[in-house]
Amino acid sequence: MSLAVVHSRALTAASAPEVTVEVHLANGLPAFSIVGLPELEVRESRERVRAALQNSGFTFPVRRITVNLAPADLPKQSGHFDLPIALGILVASEQLPAAALHTHEFAGELSLTGALRPMRGAFAMACGLAAQAAKANPAPATPVHLYLPLGCAAEAALVPTIAAFGAPDLRTLCAHLAGLLSPPLLPLKSVEAISSAILPDMADIIGQSTARRALEVAAAGAHHILMIGPPGSGKSMLATRLASILPPMSNQEALASAALLSASALGFTPAQWRCRP
Repeated sequence: MSLAVVHSRALTAASAPEVTVEVHLANGLPAFSIVGLPELEVRESRERVRAALQNSGFTFPVRRITVNLAPADLPKQSGHFDLPIALGILVASEQLPAAALHTHEFAGELSLTGALRPMRGAFAMACGLAAQAAKANPAPATPVHLYLPLGCAAEAALVPTIAAFGAPDLRTLCAHLAGLLSPPLLPLKSVEAISSAILPDMADIIGQSTARRALEVAAAGAHHILMIGPPGSGKSMLATRLASILPPMSNQEALASAALLSASALGFTPAQWRCRP
């Protein structure tokens, strides 16, 4: 088989749309091309994937390799396409069975040794996959599978309809997909939600009666608030304590907030679940 199809996701400002990674091996002069509007960090995955496959004990095919990231009009960023590209090459070169990739999605950055590095956006990808699965089948019999680096898979496990698997390296993941790993990888369990008691408390503020009153009115009526003042006047201190007087977030609000943090440069950890930024 000289063609393989692997499913992954891109990261945008508000969602994680599906991306199909198509890998084709052809005869001709050895080459490795990535098309489909990839950014620089995606194009650099050619060298990471090559070294990771060789250092993991696999054979890198000396053929003309073409990787297409569809849809072609969607910009592709981040290094998390390393893993689906590597798996596509293994399937296209018949080093991994094609059935191992069916109904699964993959994302992860590879090191030169084959280890899977933590990445941003794991939670956002899980939310996107869950929304797509719910639209296609409102009552699925089994949760969909999402394979991620071990260091960030706990984020995806917060989404209840997703079976999130964390793998430490490429070799372990391939052994699991081929049915050669005993015991196999197991889906991670969701962490418990933490209490908002760890947030800075409004009771700590001394003075600032006008600003405190404005925050209370904004919190009670769900109004927007804009703070203007010189450095050191207490804007940041007041803003961080506003969350302590807000009502608990609903599940939908918590999912939306965590997904935005996961896809942004700020980062997101499972301990922040249901906590207001």
